[in-house]
Amino acid sequence: MSVEARILVVEDDPAQREQLAGFLADLGAEVIEAGDGREALDRLAEGPPDIVLTDLRMPRLDGRGLLREVVAREPDVRVIVITAYGTVKDAVACLRDGASDYLLKPLDLDEVEFAGNRALEENRLRRENRALRRRLGRI
Repeated sequence: MSVEARILVVEDDPAQREQLAGFLADLGAEVIEAGDGREALDRLAEGPPDIVLTDLRMPRLDGRGLLREVVAREPDVRVIVITAYGTVKDAVACLRDGASDYLLKPLDLDEVEFAGNRALEENRLRRENRALRRRLGRI
């Protein structure tokens, strides 16, 4: 990532989670890991990350359920969904539910970096927009 970010990586496959977490850490991100959606909610309660990067198919709580929970609890957190079993229907559903992006496995790490940077830019623009609205409201 071009700037420091706090990223929660949610993946039930330990090898894939470790690889993705290592890549993001090498880019300068602070990485938190979770093995499924329920564990991710526990991590979220410890403090919101900038981005949640989650697998779609996982035990206990899948990526779409996690996406809905994150959007409800922390609307400023961007969620990127990743899956090996992508369909247009799933992609549309996830984007409609608030996902920032939807990436297919095997992951192209350049795409991951691009999606992460785009999500961080969305966060920056949302913060600026809120600040400007507050200032305009006082005028």
